[in-house]
Amino acid sequence: MIRSYIILSVLLIITAAPLLAADSYIIVVDGINGSNQNRLEGYPNRAYTKMSDRVYLYGYDDDLQWLDKRSVKYRATPITGEPSSLYLCYGTLESDITGSIFDIGRDYILSDRPVADHFCRKIKTDRLPFSESSANLITDTYDYHPTVAALIDGVEEDSLMDFLSRLSGELPIEIDGQTDTIHTRYSGTEDNEMAARYIRQTLESYGYDVEYHGFYSGELRKISAYDENQVWIVENSGKAYRTVDGENWHLMDIGFETDWWGVENSGPDSVWISGMFGNLYFSDDGGDSWEAQSSGTSNYLFGIQFVDAQEGWVAGDYGLILHTTNGGQNWTVQNTPTSDRLYDVFFLDSECGWAVGRQGTIVHTTNGGQTWTSQNISSSQRLYGICFTDSQHGWVTGWGGLVKYTTNGGSSWQDVDLGDYSEKYAVQFTNTNHGCIAGWDGKIYVTFDAGTTWETATTNTTDNLYALEFCSDTRGYAAGDDALLYTHDGGLNWYEISSGMEDAWRNVIGTKLGTTLFEEQVIICGHFDNISQTPEIRATGADDNGSGTMAVLEAARLYANTNFERTIKFCLWTGEEQGLTGSAAYAADAYRNGDIIMGVYNYDMIAYDGNADYIGELHCGTMSTSHAIGDLLVDVIDDYSILLNPEYITIGSTNRSDHASFWDYNYGAILGIEDFG
Repeated sequence: MIRSYIILSVLLIITAAPLLAADSYIIVVDGINGSNQNRLEGYPNRAYTKMSDRVYLYGYDDDLQWLDKRSVKYRATPITGEPSSLYLCYGTLESDITGSIFDIGRDYILSDRPVADHFCRKIKTDRLPFSESSANLITDTYDYHPTVAALIDGVEEDSLMDFLSRLSGELPIEIDGQTDTIHTRYSGTEDNEMAARYIRQTLESYGYDVEYHGFYSGELRKISAYDENQVWIVENSGKAYRTVDGENWHLMDIGFETDWWGVENSGPDSVWISGMFGNLYFSDDGGDSWEAQSSGTSNYLFGIQFVDAQEGWVAGDYGLILHTTNGGQNWTVQNTPTSDRLYDVFFLDSECGWAVGRQGTIVHTTNGGQTWTSQNISSSQRLYGICFTDSQHGWVTGWGGLVKYTTNGGSSWQDVDLGDYSEKYAVQFTNTNHGCIAGWDGKIYVTFDAGTTWETATTNTTDNLYALEFCSDTRGYAAGDDALLYTHDGGLNWYEISSGMEDAWRNVIGTKLGTTLFEEQVIICGHFDNISQTPEIRATGADDNGSGTMAVLEAARLYANTNFERTIKFCLWTGEEQGLTGSAAYAADAYRNGDIIMGVYNYDMIAYDGNADYIGELHCGTMSTSHAIGDLLVDVIDDYSILLNPEYITIGSTNRSDHASFWDYNYGAILGIEDFG
């Protein structure tokens, strides 16, 4: 009964959503599959993901109007937060689920947080290729071939069991001349790293070129730098990082976890961080140890600015600005003429400062915050970033691509048109002429002539960027969703460095270069991480997913001495149990790099057949490119008399394994898995 009422209330909220005012919406478009995806081509905002029968979009009122003009039916849920990522949690809706439920699918829940005891796939906003392309469709015809038959006959049970036994800890492994045993393959553990080294070593022993594909999964929000080597970063999911060499980023033990939104340093040792519910923490040893400071509020706290080791300000909810003159030992409330949330604060010196926030709010002080006055920016867009080069010249950035500048201290503001209307979060000028602006879609713009002209930087990412921090005129950092970037040329070119973060994870990628069609890739893959009730202690996983990994390794063993026209990638993912994060990072990078992926064969649990009926499920989705791969596999099973009964699934295919990460970018992919029943 409770479950029924919850579902009813959720559906009522979703149905009524367009009638309510909101900052933004989560939009559900039903009946979208296969070629029907073309209906959404050119959608001006971003999407979370595609399912077999619907698409989840992110957007504003203008985006709803775009859908209306094209007669696209949708359901929109108003939201006031900023969820750059959501979770598809597979299973039924229970009465004790916490958080916001945005939609209920065939066998999943769309939520703003993971649901306990459910497999949850983390999905984040991106500009997905909605229209399906047939450019990568495999149309070749295949006849019986003795080389293929020899490869099939070469599969050895002893080889498979050896891989499985070593991955699952039944047998020891030898790495770099040392003997050890894998006890868990849970992502982020030392044993998971050991498993990755074992897999890499195995692939290299067959003669393949092997590399780690490092990735980070988190939402970095603010950066503060003392110099190019000493930098601090906070994440809005409870983590904070420090580097002392600009390359290796170590987690700091603050002793308390909350969503962190601000960080500031006034030297190599004095560091403050701010976050939810009035949390303020201070370190006088650069981040080795931390103490809580009494903010006197339970409001959210965001941007921090210190002009020296003693005096600083923090911006927060309901127009709140806190001020200290003794290094944070005491904080006092300064009155402002607004009740809107303030996201950032900027002071030139102890007297002259500004703060910005929701509804186009800008407040200004010329006496250290004793009095604040409002400035009119002629916009109701949410403002996130502010920077001044002197008391007259300044810049603000915000939603809807808003960029404005002033030459009179904020008495009036002029628009800057970058030709891009995605969100702009951060702005920083290192001197009068040189500045950068960063925002969604991995876009960074740089000027060297005080904003007269702007150049689009090369970032090689489409991840949302929220923070900028320059240590000098040439060296700086940018950070955001799953991204940490570095520049050494003033911001024209940026390089991903998140693999140097302490809790960054690694996929293992082995490559066999094709002989003629080497630009075309075929991927055979599985995930090597595992989970259990005590995953950091014991999670060896014979079936899930030692079996998928051993299939990839056995294929690599067999293919080592055979040449193929196309390039073959042997990919072993980690982070599958945390929401397909490893394959999602790789698929996104492949799409950005323009990789030509002809097909992805993903194998998950493939070892258990409890009733000996030899049924194996092939989840092929709705795209023609995936169907071509599935059809080929069914033909091979039949032509070579493989003892397997394939159950071919299209509508209703699961998104609960790594093939789904490639579906998001319209790469043909299938999942081979044992009978769920």
